[in-house]
Amino acid sequence: MRKLTLLGLVILLLPLLVACGTTVESAKADFCDNLGAFSESLGGLRDIGIGSTKDDLQGALKDAENAWGDVKDSAGKLEDVQLDAVENAFDDLKDAIKNIPDDATLADALTAVKDAALATLSQIVQITTTTCSSQ
Repeated sequence: MRKLTLLGLVILLLPLLVACGTTVESAKADFCDNLGAFSESLGGLRDIGIGSTKDDLQGALKDAENAWGDVKDSAGKLEDVQLDAVENAFDDLKDAIKNIPDDATLADALTAVKDAALATLSQIVQITTTTCSSQ
């Protein structure tokens, strides 16, 4: 009777155990997809050029901030994702945009933004390599 009860319990719990594995893989896939979208949004910042306006720059930054929010939300569903380096680099990027002096040349401003965007992308590559490479 005891073995039958144990067998019944295992049969009932088996779908839950399988679902847990799928949930972790699904959360990892969501995180990696969001990280890719964030990376693409940074490409939008990196692609700002001479013909771009301040509104273009602000719009690209807003897109990146929204994508970053998605990354942080999906990372919260995983245990071992460290985003501190990416967050610090992205904060530096936002500061670079915010601190562009009014009298800066367009070339100076674009250089600061592109350098900061590349630093953030570099951090994303490290996380992608360690977390998303097995996907």
